[in-house]
Amino acid sequence: MFKGFPARLKEARRVRGLQQGELAAKAGLSSNFVGRLERGERQPGAAGLKALSDALGVFPEWLAGGNAAI
Repeated sequence: MFKGFPARLKEARRVRGLQQGELAAKAGLSSNFVGRLERGERQPGAAGLKALSDALGVFPEWLAGGNAAI
């Protein structure tokens, strides 16, 4: 799991017209952490994945790199 996560996170954020800081605020995370996620330097825990998927309006399974629909 999490294969392709950084690219999917960045893609979903850009499609929604959000800056990293805006996504971070919506998800209750720091913008620094979101940047590290997009660069593949970190992976989110279950709570972070849920917060990001809720903020982006996508399924957590898709965001994590699974085969679920966006």
